[in-house]
Amino acid sequence: MVTKEDRARQKADDAAYVAKMPDAEARQLVAEHLRRRMEIFEKYDPYRDTFPTGLDGGSPDENRELREEAKRFTKACKPYFERRKGKGK
Repeated sequence: MVTKEDRARQKADDAAYVAKMPDAEARQLVAEHLRRRMEIFEKYDPYRDTFPTGLDGGSPDENRELREEAKRFTKACKPYFERRKGKGK
């Protein structure tokens, strides 16, 4: 069972991770991605809590939304990575 304390701890960990990033654009992209993932997890927490031991794999809808978010993040980051690739050489 995922508690509110677990979610708060994860949000704090995510914020610390984003704060360490040197590039403002990367911070914005990653923060948006982590925020969206957390919203998906929180959306399905009530469903997950109906199972006595929790729902390890998540619901099919939750997994679908997480895959869609991963695709959105990858697409959003592509221009950023292309610009970074040119700067490194």
